Amino acid sequence: MAVTKGGRHWGAVKTTSPQEGVNHGSPAQPRKAQHGPDHLDRMGADGLASARLASHLGDDAAAELLPQLRGLEGDFYASNAWHAAPGLAAMGRLAADDFRRLHPEISDDAIEALTWCYTYDYK
Repeated sequence: MAVTKGGRHWGAVKTTSPQEGVNHGSPAQPRKAQHGPDHLDRMGADGLASARLASHLGDDAAAELLPQLRGLEGDFYASNAWHAAPGLAAMGRLAADDFRRLHPEISDDAIEALTWCYTYDYK
């Protein structure tokens, strides 16, 4: 799965840093209640993600790519590493290893971004 626009390869990587545009938790919305890929939908951020992606790739490419990205996010969050690992670093490695077995075609940069989000959500 690759998307190229303006000579830049986007692949399955995010278009912003992991901490931009996503509220991973606050005193009003505790992190523990938001685990999993659909936590963004509950926070109403799906429209924001779509708009950001469209601003980089165009509406058609964003409409095609966003569901694929959400599916990859869901596959990553399907890992039970949060429960099985003894610490944060081990949890990230275990979740990333689980995901790599499912999706060997996904770049290390994309896996690193997903790992960051996963370990942040489950810290």
